[in-house]
Amino acid sequence: MNRVEYQKSAIEKFISILESRFSSPFFGPLILSWSILNWRIPIYLVFGGDASRATYIAEYLHAASALDTVIWPALIGGAYCFGGPIVSAMYDRFLAKLAQREVRIRIKEDQDLEYYRIYNTVPGEFFEALRKHAKNLAEMGGNLSAALKMPDLSNDRNVFASVVKQTVDLVEKVRDMDKLLEPFPDLSIAQPSEVIERHSKSKKIYKKKVFGEGA
Repeated sequence: MNRVEYQKSAIEKFISILESRFSSPFFGPLILSWSILNWRIPIYLVFGGDASRATYIAEYLHAASALDTVIWPALIGGAYCFGGPIVSAMYDRFLAKLAQREVRIRIKEDQDLEYYRIYNTVPGEFFEALRKHAKNLAEMGGNLSAALKMPDLSNDRNVFASVVKQTVDLVEKVRDMDKLLEPFPDLSIAQPSEVIERHSKSKKIYKKKVFGEGA
């Protein structure tokens, strides 16, 4: 290897070392923080004359504290080295939550459109029949409550049989109502709890549309 190649190799090696040092997660922040806290030192040593350099060394360097020259740069470099990945992970997690929230919002909007479509495909006569069914159900419940309060319920077999029949009819009507109140499929979304909440909400909306305000 001749002298020119040797010098070229040495320069490339020196540049590579500098790049590796400044790209280090600790050394780069250490040098940067040290330069910010002690910017006068390189300025005077590089650009100052002999007189100003000697005066600065005598007045500043000998009186400089280890806090600015060693401790603070080391703390800042260490904080960046160990805290940087944590902050980056928290930021990535925040962005992931935003993306998941947007997906859930789109899913719920799609569900609302599906419910709206189902409501508009159901004939109006169906809702009217349901209202009559609910009214008859309420009347049956009132008659049953009145019959249960009769004083001769335990003595009159006919009255007792009538109450039993009304009870059976009421249970069957309630079962039929439960079947009529399940027109919506459970759409899969991110969380099971949201499925339950959405199903409950759709049922409330359905009841409100069928039975009117305050149902």
